[in-house]
Amino acid sequence: MKSILFVICLLLAVIVTNAQYRVNKYIYNAKDYTFQAEDPYNPGEAGMASFFIPGLGQMISGEVVRGVAILGGFVGIGVSFLVVNPLLDEKFSAEGGFAAMSALGVIGFVILTEAVLYIWSIFDAVKVAKINNLAWRDNQSAMNMRLQPYIGHIPNTQTKTVGLTFQVSF
Repeated sequence: MKSILFVICLLLAVIVTNAQYRVNKYIYNAKDYTFQAEDPYNPGEAGMASFFIPGLGQMISGEVVRGVAILGGFVGIGVSFLVVNPLLDEKFSAEGGFAAMSALGVIGFVILTEAVLYIWSIFDAVKVAKINNLAWRDNQSAMNMRLQPYIGHIPNTQTKTVGLTFQVSF
């Protein structure tokens, strides 16, 4: 129980220390960004991560809450459509052709909303990574805490290791 409480406190500390995008976006301009090798966040990797899983790019760029919100919205829209769609089919099949057009409108709206959120999450992940890199460059002397997933292997074996890496820098 103590270890679960410790992990929750650790995650909250990481979220609080890294969630600076909402402040930094008014200070820094993503158009001024140029990649440097020591940058902690790679905008290309963030964009590709959000391409595969919406919100993942924001999470690996230090904005965990923002990424979870985007992923939750994406999944929530999809799940709500799956729940509402059978109800629409039952109602509209009894009412005739006009109802079928309404059902197509609902389906089109859901697909359009999902597509817009998906595309926006890719571009937003790149922007978040750039802004957080610019802020990191200005605040290198400040304390920074990072929690990252770790996937590796033990040398000379077939054993894979999975876990979390906690990094504190001063």
